[in-house]
Amino acid sequence: MSNKKIFFVLGFILVLLSVPLGRFTLNLFYGNQNLTSEFGYMLQGFINSYIASGILIYGLGYVKKQ
Repeated sequence: MSNKKIFFVLGFILVLLSVPLGRFTLNLFYGNQNLTSEFGYMLQGFINSYIASGILIYGLGYVKKQ
């Protein structure tokens, strides 16, 4: 498998798994704190950061030259 295809697949998988990864990361860092009012906002921030990273990796596979 070429590097271009690997970047495509990794970026696509990261975008698909952004919600579970965001929940896992939020629970990992803030599992023992009470986040009653901020939970949704912080979860959305983690999810958006994983989506942005996935899009950048996907774009790197699109632009990368052999």
